[in-house]
Amino acid sequence: MPSRRAGSLVPFAVALLLVAASGVAAGHAAVLFTARDLSVDAEGSVDVGVTFHDVDRVEFRLEGPDGFRLSASVENGGDAGATLELDAAAAGRGDAGAAVSVAGATLRDASVEGAPGGALPAGTYRMTLVTRGITVDRGTLTVERRVTPTDAPTPDPSGADDPGDAPTGTATAADTTANATAAGATTADSGGVTLGTTATGGPGPGPLGALVAVAACLLAYAAAAVRTR
Repeated sequence: MPSRRAGSLVPFAVALLLVAASGVAAGHAAVLFTARDLSVDAEGSVDVGVTFHDVDRVEFRLEGPDGFRLSASVENGGDAGATLELDAAAAGRGDAGAAVSVAGATLRDASVEGAPGGALPAGTYRMTLVTRGITVDRGTLTVERRVTPTDAPTPDPSGADDPGDAPTGTATAADTTANATAAGATTADSGGVTLGTTATGGPGPGPLGALVAVAACLLAYAAAAVRTR
């Protein structure tokens, strides 16, 4: 049968366990991304959300192709979270001062290494949060390159780029000019009547027909003269 002294120690032991458990919970540091999969246009910006628990400072890192690396040291301002605004265009230029801004915390320093000097290459970049030398959370940032209308080749509306398609109307105008020139070359000087045609455009009698007509006129005249006698 347990003694009264042993029974009185049970509440004391339970109290010690509760205090120890609360101390462990309070001393557990945590910092996390609010979203681990993000995307941004190469010329745009994106918000990176971070939550804090018992953490004074965290380092945000962004690593990509060709040795690109952005690092920002953020100090907890006492809030439960902070938002890092990442400017992809400034990061691509290597402008660390403009590449990262922070709301809800204090930005202590930022650096950019291996910047391409222009737009960030499209692809998947690795995001990490590091505190006290330990990587505590990971995520990805997908950089996209949008194709604008100015990037696509503009077709020539006249169609002159296609050697098989001549501009409409050119051949017709040339043919009309050539035909008019040929017609003018066959026109006689007497009133513009074409040789071998009548003034109305019909076929003429020709030299033989003219002689026949003259002879017929003379015969008719002679016949009339005989009747009058």
